[in-house]
Amino acid sequence: EIISNNLNHAPDCEVFAACRRYPSAIKSTVESFQNDVLNFVVRNRHEKSLRYITQVEKSYAILSAKHGKASLDNYQNYSDLLQALGRSNNEYPVTKFSANSEAGELLKALFSTASCGEISFFIREKSGNADIYVIDEKGSLFYQTRPSHKTELTLGQFGQFFRNILDRKHNDEAPSVVPRDFSRLSFYLLENNLSGEISVLPLESMKFNFGNDIPVSVFVDSNASDDQVISILVDDKEFSASELGEQLYKTIASSIIARRSGQELYPVYINNLEFSSRYQATHDITALQTVHLLNFKKSIEHRLLRAISEEAKRE
Repeated sequence: EIISNNLNHAPDCEVFAACRRYPSAIKSTVESFQNDVLNFVVRNRHEKSLRYITQVEKSYAILSAKHGKASLDNYQNYSDLLQALGRSNNEYPVTKFSANSEAGELLKALFSTASCGEISFFIREKSGNADIYVIDEKGSLFYQTRPSHKTELTLGQFGQFFRNILDRKHNDEAPSVVPRDFSRLSFYLLENNLSGEISVLPLESMKFNFGNDIPVSVFVDSNASDDQVISILVDDKEFSASELGEQLYKTIASSIIARRSGQELYPVYINNLEFSSRYQATHDITALQTVHLLNFKKSIEHRLLRAISEEAKRE
């Protein structure tokens, strides 16, 4: 165990720099980093899961402590770090970023705002796109960049999606840690203030305006061979992969284009998604998290948009 639960202060550790060039600077840097890590662990020693994130040049490292056992994982770039932070968790990890981490400002703002057991949604507008960040009830991070026509429509689309999955949890018998109470969902706007620092602004009076988008629902199941089977309901018409096979997304794309006046190519968004208990069991999803749903939603939306673009080019 790296730190005893009975220890009230960080242990004393002396650092020596056995080199000719800049020994004092190296010693000071290592001592500062070491003390920061140890103090963080001691302050949070009663937590089941801790996560300390630091940066070395363009790469990143995560020092994890779970039930007193430490591990160190390295990531080559920021994209790999985001992917690592998006993995599912058994317990909500208390997270800290080192002072030298360039990614620390944004991610620190997100994780310091989020809370265990809650879903926190963040949006930042830039150059016609929206950066979407969600920290779910177990501290897993979801990230997506997507075209943004209007902020309120993006908020409304995700609000509708969250409302549907949270309302359904009241009657869902599958294992899940997704909150059942809609009040445990918070929305925030990310902005840079005059000093260039990131401000997190609560969106308390948000109205869920889904606009004129065609409602799209997805149901994911497994067949007798444990293969994934997807059914997609577009408005009131069902499309099943078991019947359409590889033509599923092409057929849906044609249907959506036909329903849109002027055949606009704006994105299609899923506003409801459900995994069957059988699918969760066969794909080893022991406790369904919001991040599982969001990643699947993102994947299906990408395939639908690509199919719509390809079909529009044929016409």
